[in-house]
Amino acid sequence: LKLEYVFNRLNLFTNAAIFYISGFILFFASFLIWKRLNEFLSLASLGLGAVLHLVGISLRCIIMSRPPVSSLYESILFVGFITVLFSLIIEWRHRNGNGLFIGTTLGTILLFVSFGYEKDGDSMGMLVAVLDTNFWLATHVVTISIGYGCSLVAALLGHLYLFKKMLKIKTQEASL
Repeated sequence: LKLEYVFNRLNLFTNAAIFYISGFILFFASFLIWKRLNEFLSLASLGLGAVLHLVGISLRCIIMSRPPVSSLYESILFVGFITVLFSLIIEWRHRNGNGLFIGTTLGTILLFVSFGYEKDGDSMGMLVAVLDTNFWLATHVVTISIGYGCSLVAALLGHLYLFKKMLKIKTQEASL
């Protein structure tokens, strides 16, 4: 009960959303001024948000003694963390800003979606019978949720490349 009280007082997911929004703003500010500094601050903000997001999910797992995907609310939180994690990996490998854009965008959107489900009432309720065993919850549902997160990252990355290609073609046409 004490841990649940501390978890609720820390408001980790709201603070993670604040860091994601800050990272988004800093990323776009890097196009205007202080490119390297703002990109670094955006990456740091995204990383801090991811740490808070992970701590929040971990505390929920400890409090409820089960994996973090037993309800739609928890699944959205988990998929949001997966998208941010894979975005950080993309940014670490390519260092071109795509990971920053994807991570801050999807992290923010999915946390705001989860806030809507959180308002439905108790977000730490009992499980339905089919998910009552931690084995199936930990293997099947977690694997599927990781796939959802990877699919969202791939979809936004694909749209980003198409958008960049479209802008490049329009810029070349304008210069003719």
